[in-house]
Amino acid sequence: MFAEVMIFTRKASQAGAVMLIVICLQNSGFVKGHNEQPLGVSQTILILLIVSTIFVLTLGFLISLKFKLDLKTHKILIDEINNIKKLEQIQKKE
Repeated sequence: MFAEVMIFTRKASQAGAVMLIVICLQNSGFVKGHNEQPLGVSQTILILLIVSTIFVLTLGFLISLKFKLDLKTHKILIDEINNIKKLEQIQKKE
């Protein structure tokens, strides 16, 4: 179950990102099938690459500040992950 939720979350976030990029490119004047695109399209792609990278790095850093991990909490986390894996194996056998 855990793996399925993670796969769904990953695919949903990828679909959302693609949709957002397509909307941005359309608004910048992108024309499908043309060999040459307006200058605004190239600038939009560059801005998307820079801004999205900085945004994701900043978001990951801020989330990591909230997640306090030490030896005790690491052991708890690993134990819970192992419990979930055991439950998944039991469900697959049934």
